[in-house]
Amino acid sequence: MRWRAGLVSLGVWGLIVPASAGAATGGSATMSSEAGDYIGGGRQQIFDAQAGDRVVGSLSSDGAALGVSVSGGTYGASYNMTFVAPDGPLRPGVYVGAQRAPFREAGRPGIDVSGDGRGCNTISGSFEVRELVTAADGSVQRAWILYEQHCEGGTAALFGEVRIGEPSRTVPTLLRWPARDVGGGGQAVPVSIGAPPGGGAITNVSVGGAAAADFVVRVDECTGATPPPGGACEVWVRFVPTAPGTRLAWLRVTDASGGQADVPLQAFAYGGSTGLTMQSDPGDYIGGGTTWTYGADSSFGVYGSRSFASVSVDGANGDWWYLDFEPAAGDVLAPGTYTGATRYPFNGTGAGLSISGEGRGCNELSGSFTVNEFTTDRSALRTLSISFEQHCEHSPAALRGTFNFRAGDTTAPAPWMVSSNAPVDVGTPPGSGTPAPPTAEEPAPATPAHAQPVSSASPAAAAAATPSAIAVERNRVAASTQALLKATAKLRPRDGAKVRTAAARLSADLGRYRAALKAAKPATAEARRALATALRALDRQASALRQLRSALNRYAAGSPRRAAAARTIARAAKTVAASERSAATASSRLLT
Repeated sequence: MRWRAGLVSLGVWGLIVPASAGAATGGSATMSSEAGDYIGGGRQQIFDAQAGDRVVGSLSSDGAALGVSVSGGTYGASYNMTFVAPDGPLRPGVYVGAQRAPFREAGRPGIDVSGDGRGCNTISGSFEVRELVTAADGSVQRAWILYEQHCEGGTAALFGEVRIGEPSRTVPTLLRWPARDVGGGGQAVPVSIGAPPGGGAITNVSVGGAAAADFVVRVDECTGATPPPGGACEVWVRFVPTAPGTRLAWLRVTDASGGQADVPLQAFAYGGSTGLTMQSDPGDYIGGGTTWTYGADSSFGVYGSRSFASVSVDGANGDWWYLDFEPAAGDVLAPGTYTGATRYPFNGTGAGLSISGEGRGCNELSGSFTVNEFTTDRSALRTLSISFEQHCEHSPAALRGTFNFRAGDTTAPAPWMVSSNAPVDVGTPPGSGTPAPPTAEEPAPATPAHAQPVSSASPAAAAAATPSAIAVERNRVAASTQALLKATAKLRPRDGAKVRTAAARLSADLGRYRAALKAAKPATAEARRALATALRALDRQASALRQLRSALNRYAAGSPRRAAAARTIARAAKTVAASERSAATASSRLLT
């Protein structure tokens, strides 16, 4: 239970957004971080001015960008948030296809949530401005934003709400999850509930509405509680979809006095079929003669275009795999069979294929794959189904399988997944007859054509639009580096296996990253310098990783060398992280 006291300040955040002056009182922000999200670190954070936290926001002088700075909160951390309109001033509406704010393409909205010593090189995301009210001098009086951000092209999301100038009994006041696939579950998120306005107990917390069964109360610290004046309790809610489509419900808090507080719950679930099955013949090196099956409870990162498709699989049991498919030079991915495939990315002008994982990969291979389904939505991959057969080292033994990504899905996107010039209507709480919290009356101008219907990324299975092979491997190395850092952060003897697995995956990812970089053909002197810098950084990262793995063996051997080995592991992990950032920066220059 957190105490609530104090006020929010709203002022100039000159380091991020050149702003006009002005101040308002009251406000809050939430940051819900899924496992694997770099910025939030998988933590759920609430910043509430009524609990003494600091929430500072300002609008740029041209009105195009809103900057928000928060500090304190659940873990005493500090973060900056930026939301930028694609063209002209920021107005209420839905903004999809957002990119990292300082480096976004012309005509694209911008988003950037960073802090606590962490930032993204590349960002994809979306946000909705539900309310933005300014004074005559341009200062912000009230603002209400919902957002979703994906760092480095990853599937894990950072999402939440920002409210400025309007204190509320509940934080957040509207809870919206990133899209999921049916069969998987979303991140459990806390809702902070303040004491009843007239005092007394909270008698009931319930979920109602059309899709109430999809929103599960995992923890209820409020029913039967009597928060003191200025105090609050928490209810944790998780989205577990039972059917595809837009899923809506309400969290209702009832007080002993009969008063109620309602929080809209919003989410979306994709339809179709998503999963991977593989059958390995006896003697096949990659699959080990085993059948492998992964469903919607696993995580799938899908990067697709007509010229290349790549899949990363993180099994619910900890397994990990990579699948790559490339048509022959001059061809595209379309329904049909591609024969004569050799190891990607060393396939020359022929078709390319590579199935690897669990620390195993082929030096050479032969095989084929069949595209069963491939559909796009405004150039972004929408559905995919590919069957494959791979012979590692040209062995007669084969690895066969099929990967489906929302195959057969025709579900219409949720309103907040489509660009709009007005906020999404949240409706009315069931049985209350009371309208939902108001949004701004002034509609936004129509957003540009490029921001028309685009599906947001899903934590269970996310598709990114047409990245290069270098970008795909860079993002994978970033994710596996963070997994290693997390595994080594609080090292204990029982964590040895977890660290070994993380190190093995990073080692495999570094090999793929190097291969993608080596295959590049930079056309300018600046690009060649960037390539050389990236390769040197990868060498440093690989060297530090070898030191870490060697020290891990000494650590596992026990005392008296354990303490010294732990220090070596910590130093090597820092070098691994620093080298990853250097390589990512250089490869980003190579891609521009």
